[in-house]
Amino acid sequence: MKLLKSPQKTLIIFLTSIIIVSFFFIVRLEIKAANLQTQWEKHQESLKNNTDVLMQLESFRRYVEKNLLKMDINGIDLISDKSWFNVSNNSILIDSNGSLEIEAKGDISIKSLNGDVNINGKKVNLNE
Repeated sequence: MKLLKSPQKTLIIFLTSIIIVSFFFIVRLEIKAANLQTQWEKHQESLKNNTDVLMQLESFRRYVEKNLLKMDINGIDLISDKSWFNVSNNSILIDSNGSLEIEAKGDISIKSLNGDVNINGKKVNLNE
């Protein structure tokens, strides 16, 4: 207790205590920062390794109950219980056992530059 009788010694003990506590906080923060840096580097390495895994696949499929998304070299298929949407290299096919609705606030344009336009099996000339 003789140490605390002198204001100068009390101040020295107080400041030394603050420095020691600060040192432990700094060391703890440095350890956390090093851990976060390691996690960040692992994450970046993972992103580099998985840049585009799908690019190496010949076929990609995802199922949700009776629905299917399929992508392969032939095109893209969206298949549900009663409808099918197919996009291939040179065509788009929509097949539905139910109704097909097209809604637009603007114009709807249908053009066939080198072929016929058929509705219900009958040829329709839309350019006249």
